Amino acid sequence: MKHSLLMLLLIAAISSVAQAVDYTWDGTTDLTWEGANWDNGVAGQIAIESDGLSPSAPSYDYVGDNFIINNSNAVTASERITFDGGGLSVIGSGLTVTSTGNFSAMNLGHANTTGVATQVLFQNSTVSVSGSGGAGRAIRLQNSAVLTLDGGVTTIENSGNNPFLEVEAGTKVIMQNDAVLNLPVLRIDGQASSEFQFFSGSITLDGFTNSLRGDGFQGAFNWLGNPGEGTLTQVINTTTNQALAFKTGQGFFSIDGVRVNPVLDYDGTNLAAFNAELLSLAVNGKYLNIVANPDGSQTLSLLVPEPMTLSLLGLGGLAILRRRQ
Repeated sequence: MKHSLLMLLLIAAISSVAQAVDYTWDGTTDLTWEGANWDNGVAGQIAIESDGLSPSAPSYDYVGDNFIINNSNAVTASERITFDGGGLSVIGSGLTVTSTGNFSAMNLGHANTTGVATQVLFQNSTVSVSGSGGAGRAIRLQNSAVLTLDGGVTTIENSGNNPFLEVEAGTKVIMQNDAVLNLPVLRIDGQASSEFQFFSGSITLDGFTNSLRGDGFQGAFNWLGNPGEGTLTQVINTTTNQALAFKTGQGFFSIDGVRVNPVLDYDGTNLAAFNAELLSLAVNGKYLNIVANPDGSQTLSLLVPEPMTLSLLGLGGLAILRRRQ
């Protein structure tokens, strides 16, 4: 009797745990997210519940399940998409998401009821995300969510007051294989060097003078690739204390997990001296360098010192720049 009761309890416990299911886009009808294109044939009703936040902001909320778009499909979603656990893979395809309400267009890791981190992969794909209104972010990562940009082009458009890619503390973005990211604002609300792992590619911040933001930040943007394989460009640098060089001087960046924290503050006129200190702070033979471009943009990249420069560093020729107050 006891064994039978225990078995019944065990079966009940197992059945109460939602199993993740993979749904693959089949592309047989229209290419809108809510169309009858997922491989179970159900039109926009897979693990979906309206979030109930606002009638003007309909939402597709997914709990635990994984969605896959591949085979060169190009999918359009006109509503907010929220993942709680589970995830999304866009592989060799296209995805355009446009939020119609005052919320994030894509919320990755919302609610955390599953206890499983949401995993999202954009691989060799073209992805465009546009948020709207004042409260939401275009893409928001929460609760240990991971977003991997593996090649391809991801664009966040400025259709709202907060066109951010927001990386909350404990979440992670990985950029690799020459991925391209174009967006107005990158916000990192964490202090760990694992928050934004940058191996290769290019990032263009194209919308605001204050395009690089965060609560703490503290080296959370981590350069992990080889010299010459990645660039970060901020287009507007007219306000000195919001320029890319100034943010670099505030210790926003790390190399191989080691925070680069210069003593010298960028003041709009001392870029050569500032770059000299960045050189003196090389990590594993790699250092950060900023170029002021003729159009007013600034580009940050990872370089390797020339042999003669390494000799000067070894002799202490730039040691004075490394003194700490």
